Amino acid sequence: MATRAPLTVVLVHGNFLGPWSWEPVAAILAGRGMRAVSVPLPSSTASAAGPGGDLHDDAAAVRAAVAGQDGPVVLCGHSYGGAVVTEAAAEADGAVAHLVYLAGAVPDAGESMADLARAASPPAAGGGEAGESVRVRGDGMIELLPDSARHRLFHDCDEERTRAALDRLVPSNPVVGTQPLRGAG
Repeated sequence: MATRAPLTVVLVHGNFLGPWSWEPVAAILAGRGMRAVSVPLPSSTASAAGPGGDLHDDAAAVRAAVAGQDGPVVLCGHSYGGAVVTEAAAEADGAVAHLVYLAGAVPDAGESMADLARAASPPAAGGGEAGESVRVRGDGMIELLPDSARHRLFHDCDEERTRAALDRLVPSNPVVGTQPLRGAG
C-alpha cells in the first residue's frame, strides 16, 4: 500500500514581512505532521536596478513552490499574501487543494489592494493615511515606519517579540498595491 504524501502548507507573508514571520506557525504545522514552506516574495527585494518584483512575480514564486511539492497543497496568505495566493491559485492548474486567508486581502479578478483599501472604512483599514505609515526610500521601495508597524502588525505582541519583528521588517515594491489580479482562484 502506497504511503500518502503529507499535506504541504505554503505560507505567504504580507508586505514588509518575510518568511521569518511564519516560523512559529511552521513549527506548529511540523509538529502536526504537515510540511510548511515559507515563500520569500520578489516584491520584498531590491537591487541597484531599483525595486524588486511585483504581484505577478510573487504569484509565480508561490506557483514554483507549489510545483515542487508532492501531495495536497494548501496556500495560506497573510495580508497582501492573500492577494498573492489568490493570483497564484488561479494559474496553478488545480494543484492547490485549499486557500486560507489569515487576515488576508481577497481581491477579485480585476481588483487591486488599493481598490480594497478604498472600499474599506478608515477604522477597518487601520486608520490614518498611507503616507503617515510608510516612507519611500531612494531605491523606490517603501518601508513601513516602526510606529505604524507596531500599531498595525504587532499591537497584540509582547514587547520583546515586537522589537525582534521590527528589526526584521523589509521594504516592499509599492507597485504591488496598485496591480489588479488577473485571475481569482
